[in-house]
Amino acid sequence: MGFNDRVAFLAFTTGTTQQLSGFRVDEPAFVQGAIGHFEQLWLAGRSLERHPADGI
Repeated sequence: MGFNDRVAFLAFTTGTTQQLSGFRVDEPAFVQGAIGHFEQLWLAGRSLERHPADGI
């Protein structure tokens, strides 16, 4: 499976339940905007001293 710049799948959780729903977006302009947004968020993130799976 790979990534491309033409199609996105957006997934959402519903409150506190374990249900996940989503939809596919076939719009290159939207996908390019989403890629730029998430790249900015990724670059603004900070490193964790421990992996969350290691416990608190």
